[in-house]
This record gives sequence, C-alpha cells and structure tokens, in this order.
Amino acid sequence: MTQSVIYVALLRGINVGGKNRLTKAQQHDCLINCGAQKALVYIQSGNIVFSAEESSAKRLEQAITNYLLEQHQMQIPCIVLGMEKYQRILNNIPFAEEQYAEKALSIGFLQEEVKQEALDQVDLSRSPGDSLELSFEAVYFYCPGGFGKTKFTNKYLESKLGTACTVRNLKTSKKLVELAQEL
Repeated sequence: MTQSVIYVALLRGINVGGKNRLTKAQQHDCLINCGAQKALVYIQSGNIVFSAEESSAKRLEQAITNYLLEQHQMQIPCIVLGMEKYQRILNNIPFAEEQYAEKALSIGFLQEEVKQEALDQVDLSRSPGDSLELSFEAVYFYCPGGFGKTKFTNKYLESKLGTACTVRNLKTSKKLVELAQEL
C-alpha cells in the first residue's frame, strides 16, 4: 500500500475579478477526480489542501491542469507542493513578523526552483516602499501600501524568473497549514 501524503494546490487566478469562476465544490471535485483521497478548499480562490497517495507534485499539477481544461475549459496555472516543502517556505520568511504588519506580508510560490542567474534579473528597487526577498523556491513580499499597488507583479516576476508564480498573503498561507492538520 502506498503512503498517503499531504499536498497544497494553489490555483492562480480563480474567482478574481469575475473571471475563472469555480465554486468550492468544483475545486473539491477537481482534486478528488485527480486522485485526492480527501480535499479541503479554503475560501473560493484556489487554495486547497489534500491527501493523496505519494506521487510527484509535477504529475499532480499536470492532472489538475488537464482536468480544469477538459472539464471547465480553463487554462489555469497550478502549483502543487508537498506539505514539507510548503512548510519550509513559510518557515523561511526573511521578514521578522513581529516587526512587520502581517497583512502586508505575502509569499510568491514558484512552480519551479530557479537558478541564481534568474534571481539576479529581478530589479529589487522596482517598487519603492516595497521590499522583496528572493529564494530559489519562493518570493517574499512586504508591501505596506498593499499588494495590489506593488510593481512586483506576477507578470514581471515570471518574465524575470522564467517560471509560474502565484501569490498568497501570510494569513492565507498559515491557514492552509492549519487545515492540513484536519486531513
């Protein structure tokens, strides 16, 4: 019998601005149809924790992406991380939380780990007033004026890093760890 593993699936651009509408039930069904044994959807914007037989995160990403395209005609970037990696990314936040307003902290989860040459392409002074810290597997944001106003957009970061990125605020990121404990 294969061991059950906890994963996090982050779907980018779900239910944002009235586009890519997927209910929580549809998101749940997607994961179950892609091999999840159990799945919990947090808010309706593509945040899912699930258990499944041990597998490659890339294989799960592909299954979810294909399902959404075939069943809902949506080309949605999907990032799947094992809970161990997800927790490591959260534990490595370079900003001391007690010194920063939690609502201004966000994490950009990268679909692929990037090389130093890609990280060197990012202009850290692009968005005055905002702070950006880069790692090989995540991007950490401190945007006191609000993430919606930063010039560190997904489009910009993806063009420099060469991989898909989806951003979650720190509160949502922590909530997914809590939900995983219910599986």
